[in-house]
Amino acid sequence: MAEAITHKWKRTPDTDKNARALVKVEINTDGDVIAAEITESDGDAAFNESVIQAIYRTSPLPLPEDSRFFDSNLDICMSQNRRSCR
Repeated sequence: MAEAITHKWKRTPDTDKNARALVKVEINTDGDVIAAEITESDGDAAFNESVIQAIYRTSPLPLPEDSRFFDSNLDICMSQNRRSCR
């Protein structure tokens, strides 16, 4: 999921390379983003906004092949440095 969003992400040039944000995303059964909200952040407003915009640009989000694994509420970590999300 984060990989699909990363492809649509227009990163802010002055952001700390270790900046990260946790985002609560609500989707419908088609993968359309209904809501996206930062739940934890390093406090960089421009970085946070770029993450939210990327999530909406990626909509509809990819769905699991097996519908038993569908969850309408997702927690997604986004970071300039993927290691910051582990």
